[in-house]
Amino acid sequence: MYDHDVRSAAIRWWQTRWACYGAVAIAFVAAIVVAANDPDALTDHETLWKIVFTLFVFAGVLAWALGGTFEFRVAFARGRVAFAEARYSDAAWLFGKLAERYVYNPTFAAVALVNAGSAQLYDGQHAAAIGLLLAANQRLGPVPSPTKRSAAALLVRCYALAGDVEQATRWLHIAAESGVERATMWELHGLVMCRRRQFKQACAHFTRGSKAYLRNIGLLDGIEAMLTFAFAMYVEGHGTEYIRIVREKFGDRSTRWLTIQWPELATFASTHGLDDAPAEPRFMN
Repeated sequence: MYDHDVRSAAIRWWQTRWACYGAVAIAFVAAIVVAANDPDALTDHETLWKIVFTLFVFAGVLAWALGGTFEFRVAFARGRVAFAEARYSDAAWLFGKLAERYVYNPTFAAVALVNAGSAQLYDGQHAAAIGLLLAANQRLGPVPSPTKRSAAALLVRCYALAGDVEQATRWLHIAAESGVERATMWELHGLVMCRRRQFKQACAHFTRGSKAYLRNIGLLDGIEAMLTFAFAMYVEGHGTEYIRIVREKFGDRSTRWLTIQWPELATFASTHGLDDAPAEPRFMN
């Protein structure tokens, strides 16, 4: 499926490039026709060349803009392939190179950096992920955007999993102010509570929102929410009922990216057989 995505993106890129080349040719012919219909233009070489130059510039800018967009999509698709195959270090490298290539396009660079940061997160490299996500946030400036919201939510997760609860709390407020959707905020609040060892509050928080929000978050967000919920309930002495639910709902998907810097959670996941297989990644399109 992902190979098909790469081929499709490449085909669209070349189709767009050739369409733009055709636009340049049409612009040249149109300039000649305009000049031919204006006798003064035929003798006024300055006017003729102004018309030709203006149309060429317009067509060239169009070709550059559209061609660059599809070229980005081709390279981005390669990173997605590596991500889908759980080659997170390769994906981070590909997205990082893509960000360097589009350094003068803040939007493209930020999207690539956020995906590179996400790849580093799932590879357990939280410090590297934080650096990439902060760089993406800086490139985007103060204006809210979906990419900026994604970066804020990922920073909460990275800081919390790395054990820096103060920064996690700070970015939790930023994520809320930037408009991160409620279901994601519910999951992130619970994560930070657990990292603060506020297990009683976390149990109440997860219980209040599970029916309303759990069905509205992605697979990995769901794994994170359910695992931390089960962990909090277990610590508070509520038995293993939620562990069974996690195992039934999410099977043997890995929790390594959650537990690598969280010894208590790692012991809990390992003891109850919740850390067996590679995690499935998600993407910011």
